[in-house]
Amino acid sequence: MGQDLQKAISKFLVRVDEFDFPVIPKTLVFKSGKNERTVEKMDNDQLISSEDNTTGVGMIKFDVKLTAESLRNAEIVESRSQVTVKIFTEDGTVDKVMRSGVSINNTERSVSDSKLTLEFQGTELE
Repeated sequence: MGQDLQKAISKFLVRVDEFDFPVIPKTLVFKSGKNERTVEKMDNDQLISSEDNTTGVGMIKFDVKLTAESLRNAEIVESRSQVTVKIFTEDGTVDKVMRSGVSINNTERSVSDSKLTLEFQGTELE
C-alpha cells in the first residue's frame, strides 16, 4: 500500500459538466483557492489570526489536443455561465472538484502547437 501512495500520477482527465478533456501530460495546474490567512502579534504577546474571504478563488488550467471535438466541446462550455469541473486521476479516482464560472478569456488556441488551453476559476477545490 505504501508504494501506491508514492506512485507518480502522470495521466489526468478533466470533466467539465458532461464533456471529458484528456489532459496533455505536465500541463495541469490548479490552485486550491483557500482564503489567505494572516497572523499578527498583539502588544500583550497574544496572536490573532484573520482570514481574507476575498482571496478564496480556486483555479484549474490545462491543455488538451486541438481537435474538432475538443474545440466544439470547449466552445459549448464557454457559452455557459456556470460549470462543474472534476479532475480524475488515471485510475478513475476523482481528485478535485470545483464549481466554476467560465473566464471570459477562457480558451487559448495554439494552432502551431495543436493544443487548446482551458482555464476555470471558481470555488475552493474540494
